[in-house]
Amino acid sequence: MSADRVDGEFASSNEGYELLYESFDDRPGLSDSHAKWEALKLPDVSGMTALDVGCNEGYFSGHLASSGAAFVFGFDAEDEVIAVARQRFPDVQFAALDWDLPWEGVIPRLGEYDLALIVSALHYSQAPEALIAKIHAALAPGGLLVFEGGVAEGEGDRIQVVREHDVTWHFTHSGLERLFADWRIERVTPSITQATDPIPRFVYHVRR
Repeated sequence: MSADRVDGEFASSNEGYELLYESFDDRPGLSDSHAKWEALKLPDVSGMTALDVGCNEGYFSGHLASSGAAFVFGFDAEDEVIAVARQRFPDVQFAALDWDLPWEGVIPRLGEYDLALIVSALHYSQAPEALIAKIHAALAPGGLLVFEGGVAEGEGDRIQVVREHDVTWHFTHSGLERLFADWRIERVTPSITQATDPIPRFVYHVRR
């Protein structure tokens, strides 16, 4: 592993990539979504408003709603996954949105969210600082952001991860500390281990 690049040797074959990412009781996926949910170590969400950034097929949005959240809004850039999310969780509000576009007038209740999730998603952002600023503005004072994803060692901000099916940019632990310099940041726990991960996953709780 170099300071700024990781090559995912596991990705020499595309075997397994026919599976969709999130897993449900009636369908396996590349990710063990239930174990990841447990790893997030969420507080009691009863009565909360929650924002799921990059929600994929809505596993976490749906679980927030079934765990007592009063209002949940999930969004993802892919129309196909949002269609599945709406079908699986009709009581949750979903939208197909590009997170790089303005959120005002598109995402409801900006500035009122008690909780925001960004799970297995930040490494796809081309402008993570701008995305985190938008999440900060979406949260109510004292609101909690829960981040989950691969985090590398090293002193630089991010490393490039090259795999056969994609190229992503993952923060280092020190890079996350700098990204959230104006927040209260806590490394909570390692997350789950997935076969497709070239670097370990972690969970951070970050308060506005």
